[in-house]
Amino acid sequence: MAATTRQHEAITTHDRSMVVTAGAGTGKTYVLVQKYIDLLETRGVSVPQILALTFTDKAAAEMKERIRKEISRHEGKMWEKAAEDFMIAPVQTFHSFCAQVLREFPIEAGLEPGFIVLDERQASRVHAKAFEELVHSPQPGEINDAVVRVLSISDQFTLRKMLRAPGPPRR
Repeated sequence: MAATTRQHEAITTHDRSMVVTAGAGTGKTYVLVQKYIDLLETRGVSVPQILALTFTDKAAAEMKERIRKEISRHEGKMWEKAAEDFMIAPVQTFHSFCAQVLREFPIEAGLEPGFIVLDERQASRVHAKAFEELVHSPQPGEINDAVVRVLSISDQFTLRKMLRAPGPPRR
């Protein structure tokens, strides 16, 4: 596959941060793989100096496999070292990278060492339990009054939906 002009720009621009966004099947993974290889080839960067992040486990696995194949197509000591280093290279999701950083520095992040990240099912159970406690358990005066007011103008389903909706960005 030959890169378009914009793809080539994204592949070879290394002096500023870039975000690659596009629809499915438009070559995002191709661009990221080629950028990775270009960093190794033209910038003297080594594999341990590169962090490759994407949004899904599937995309991370695909990117890792394609980079591995690209590295294996090259010959020479530098590429042999790159192939060796790439076995443990960080090609992962934003989520897994952030969880890794938090596990490494829990105290600095204000977390208990040994914390766990809930999966969607576990988070759903926590939300459901918190909702039930909010609606069905006595709360301190102001909170109880607020819950009663909201329930007087809406049903539990709507309230549950509102509580699950993402809020405005925090500053």
